[in-house]
Formats: sequence, structure tokens, C-alpha cells
Amino acid sequence: MPKCYSYIRFSRPEQMRGDSLRRQGEAADKWAAGADVMAAREASA
Repeated sequence: MPKCYSYIRFSRPEQMRGDSLRRQGEAADKWAAGADVMAAREASA
């Protein structure tokens, strides 16, 4: 199965303390499932 890598983006540093990361990850997972690809779980700063 092919992999996809999502691009998680924050406009402001304060968003890291909120729910943006979880919501963006869930949206990426939903898209990957519909596209029949595996969402990669790697992070970098």
C-alpha cells in the first residue's frame, strides 16, 4: 500500500497548545482512508 505524508501547519505558536494537531491529523487520516493509502506517522521540526 502506498504511503502519504500530510503537511501539518500552524499559523501561530499558540495553536500547538490547542487542538489543531489532532484535528489536522484526523483529517489526514480520513483523506488517506478514502484514497486507499497509508498515512505515515513521522514527525520533524
